[in-house]
Amino acid sequence: MKGLAIGAGAVAAGVVLPAAVAENFGPKGPEVDDPRPAGFWEKDAGPWPTVPRLESDVQADVAVIGSGITGLCAALTLRELRPELKLCVLDSHRPGSGASSRNSGHLVAEYHAWESILDSQGPEAAKEWNQFSGRAQAALLDFIRFRNIECNLRPEPLIAAATKGQVPALQKLAARMQAAGRDSTLHQGQEFQEKIGTRFYAAGIEESSCLLMHPGKLIKGILERVLGQGVPVYGNSPVLKVANTDSAVAANLLSTPQGTVAAKQVFFATNAYTPRLGGLLSSRMIPIHVAIVATRPLTPAERERAGFLWANLKEIQTLSRTIGLTPDHRVFLRGIFGYKSFNSCVWGPGGKDYERMERELRERLPYLEGIEVTERWCGPVAMNVSGRPLAGALPAKGQYICACYNGVGMVDGFYHGRLVAHQMLGADHPDLKYLYPLAQAGWIPPEPGRSIGAKAFFYFGL
Repeated sequence: MKGLAIGAGAVAAGVVLPAAVAENFGPKGPEVDDPRPAGFWEKDAGPWPTVPRLESDVQADVAVIGSGITGLCAALTLRELRPELKLCVLDSHRPGSGASSRNSGHLVAEYHAWESILDSQGPEAAKEWNQFSGRAQAALLDFIRFRNIECNLRPEPLIAAATKGQVPALQKLAARMQAAGRDSTLHQGQEFQEKIGTRFYAAGIEESSCLLMHPGKLIKGILERVLGQGVPVYGNSPVLKVANTDSAVAANLLSTPQGTVAAKQVFFATNAYTPRLGGLLSSRMIPIHVAIVATRPLTPAERERAGFLWANLKEIQTLSRTIGLTPDHRVFLRGIFGYKSFNSCVWGPGGKDYERMERELRERLPYLEGIEVTERWCGPVAMNVSGRPLAGALPAKGQYICACYNGVGMVDGFYHGRLVAHQMLGADHPDLKYLYPLAQAGWIPPEPGRSIGAKAFFYFGL
């Protein structure tokens, strides 16, 4: 991501448009016409709760924009801390249909920016931040169990996989992981290749702290608990504008196509969709489109023929691919599509891109020869320069945000959402000190330099 930002910045430096003009260049509004077809996890979770559209003017103490894991868990936390508060959750599409139900299903105890912290602050600091992520993972597991959410939760090692030419880099990574307090076991050679069922990778690091779950079932279960607590959730109600007012009763006015919300406080749980809300934090984050292709379920005979013991792999290069196995034994590959101009969160049909990913899946796993790909879905994640979530108070009165998880949002989205909910209410929490200042997230150039740099980065990197 730093390479992307630096490359885009270099291009932007030569663009004629001044930054002040470029910031106002092009569309910024929510993409309300996006049909957002359901991904596999959403469909496989079974029937979802039906929620209404906002069709009136309402008042709330706190309005949450976004109904993924961040927004829904923040709403539950606010309800726990202050049961008397009047809350509501709004989403531009179906609740839970964004990135929270479109990912690989990993729950990892890893702070995404640990390597840069190791380089700049040393091993003790890196250990501290990884321990913070360990507490975040443990809190999410406790939440799932306490709320009795059935989501196929299970321990499964995550293998950081490397090709033959990447083995020296993998060995260096293993040493750095040990220095940063992360458990890791290096495997290589024929025995390793037999365990993963392919010779495409020559070595891998086993990370034992990972768990897997069914993203659709998890988000559906959280949505059901939010509704069960009496919190109104409005779907297909895109927030078109948030106006900060001088009112002591409701400092923020949220406008949707058919209704408004007057709220004392606003929680933006909008992740990659954030920059399309009037350009909010567009200089601090960039939406990147990722996608997954998945096969039909493998039969017992096909699984025996494949012979793998480990099916949860993540490549070590910057533009990595992830390989995984669904509970019904579909093999999937998650990869990157790229960036769409003006922070668009709509990719389009993606035919050739999906074809490329299917070729990559078969290249990596020859045992899939003759097994058709039946599922394809995509969605945006948010990235930034620092590699840290953007979480905390915004400059406008009564506004807070929790977004930008750099592709590892399930644990971070849950825990940072809870922390920001505490911050909003002035409630104590020992981990509030780990909310990273928004101003230190690093700068990403505006359009058109953003598009030119980002697209060049992905064109040559993929």
